[in-house]
Amino acid sequence: MEKYLYKNSLFKTIVIVLYFLCAFFLVAFYPKFIVPIIKFFTSNEITSFDIITSIISYEIILAFMMFYIFKEEKKDYKNFLKAAILFVLYLIISTSPALLLFILGVDASKMSNTAKVMYSLIYELSTAAFIISFYSKELKKNLIDYFKHKGEYFKKYIKYWFIALGLMMLSNIFVQLFTNEIAKNEAGVRSILEAFPIYAFISAVIIAPIMEETIFRFMTRKATFGIDWLYILISGLMFGSMHVIGNITNFTDILYLIPYSMPGFVFAYTYLKSDNIFVPISLHMIHNGVLITIQILITFL
Repeated sequence: MEKYLYKNSLFKTIVIVLYFLCAFFLVAFYPKFIVPIIKFFTSNEITSFDIITSIISYEIILAFMMFYIFKEEKKDYKNFLKAAILFVLYLIISTSPALLLFILGVDASKMSNTAKVMYSLIYELSTAAFIISFYSKELKKNLIDYFKHKGEYFKKYIKYWFIALGLMMLSNIFVQLFTNEIAKNEAGVRSILEAFPIYAFISAVIIAPIMEETIFRFMTRKATFGIDWLYILISGLMFGSMHVIGNITNFTDILYLIPYSMPGFVFAYTYLKSDNIFVPISLHMIHNGVLITIQILITFL
């Protein structure tokens, strides 16, 4: 891992945290909360194009602010800017699968279930390929190293999956003290699994670990200027947030941020220790694979 020029600064740390918080909440809650407010005061119809252009405008303004703040650390700033912009693009793309169909003039309601599944797989694979392409050289080196030492990596880091699973189970027990409902994200996964088990398995066990670890571990590390504790904190919280985004209707829904963040914290730690992104990717695959397999057995047996 390259050595950063960054010197510890509370002010810069706060700026980085605020950037990720603003970027996430703007994308996550703009359609649900901000758009209705704009409509109330202006009586104008807000389109998806308006939402996306406003987010991009926000990114451009913030980019200039970040350039001023980090102008003395140009190399670090470039790493940050690249990862930050790709992160926001990922948020926009991953939360707007229907937008492409709208642009192409395709009525999603008239698509067959098979067509919807094929479209979803192609969309997810394309999104993953788009993000990965920006770091292909580094990821290739990591992959070669991982296969050379896969036995060593497995023996050393498999215990961290059990730790992640244990922390997730304990935090789920805590959340159950406040609600008897399962997380809405989990309910959604189960419904998809029942209807399209093969798609659900491919998406959750193969595509999601590669894409999410690239975003929340690999890229986030580059955007936190070598501050390990900040990286683990942001990586875990953003990972957990993406699993509750769009499903928050009450306070108990927010509580599910805790169990979903736990694996994110642990996976971020394993990336720091191993310096190979395929270590957390493999742990993530094992995690999702075990849980999905158990759910399949419960559902179909």
